[in-house]
Amino acid sequence: NNLYQLPLEPEERDFPYRCAAGLDVSLVPENQSSSLCAGPCPEGTSSSIGEGVCTDCEPGFYAKQERQAACSRCRHPLSSGNRSTICSICMDGFYLSNSS
Repeated sequence: NNLYQLPLEPEERDFPYRCAAGLDVSLVPENQSSSLCAGPCPEGTSSSIGEGVCTDCEPGFYAKQERQAACSRCRHPLSSGNRSTICSICMDGFYLSNSS
């Protein structure tokens, strides 16, 4: 379900409303009650429900689309760099071969 619903009571933090997963928090009070908060987290980042801050995917994880609630783990033996949108790095001891 992608619908955003405003909480009934303000949250006891710097921002009065929780942002839905995958959305960044806004520092502008008028935007804090918006269904989009400050907008979607870009590719390579994620934001869990209520966190409201987009964080980079760590090495070994990726987010290939915007508005992700969590970064996905790369499948073995692939890895990724920081804030990756794909897994394109081989882990130590592995290599990609061209089998054409």
